[in-house]
Amino acid sequence: MLLKGETVLDCFMGSGSTGQAAINLNRNFIGIELDNTYFNGALKALNKNTKSSRCMYHE
Repeated sequence: MLLKGETVLDCFMGSGSTGQAAINLNRNFIGIELDNTYFNGALKALNKNTKSSRCMYHE
């Protein structure tokens, strides 16, 4: 169990549902996804459903 403000790491981010749950529960989130299609979709969904976001990525 994580406390508010702690960080969730999802090494296979896919659509970003774990990230969305983490953000909804006031946890930080780090998601890793190799497939650009999934990554871009997850990023779009996470940005749409959050008030503020910070995204860093490396190709």
